[in-house]
Amino acid sequence: METVSLTLQLLFAVVLSDLLARALASALPFTIPKPLIQVAFGAVMCLFPSLVFRLEPEVFFLLLLAPLLFLDGWRMPAEELL
Repeated sequence: METVSLTLQLLFAVVLSDLLARALASALPFTIPKPLIQVAFGAVMCLFPSLVFRLEPEVFFLLLLAPLLFLDGWRMPAEELL
């Protein structure tokens, strides 16, 4: 149950950072890259001691690393693979 709660909290944080990035994109005359906004949002979240994210290595490998590796494999050109 703790893993599901952590997953939902992280998903909610990503959605909030995306909404913040879109709001900043429409309000500012210049663009800020979305990863930079997400890193700043994560740093601000760490300032609140009530928000504790204890990420186990197994959860990291299951939720974050596997989709990234799949996406890299999907986008790899077949000619370079052969």
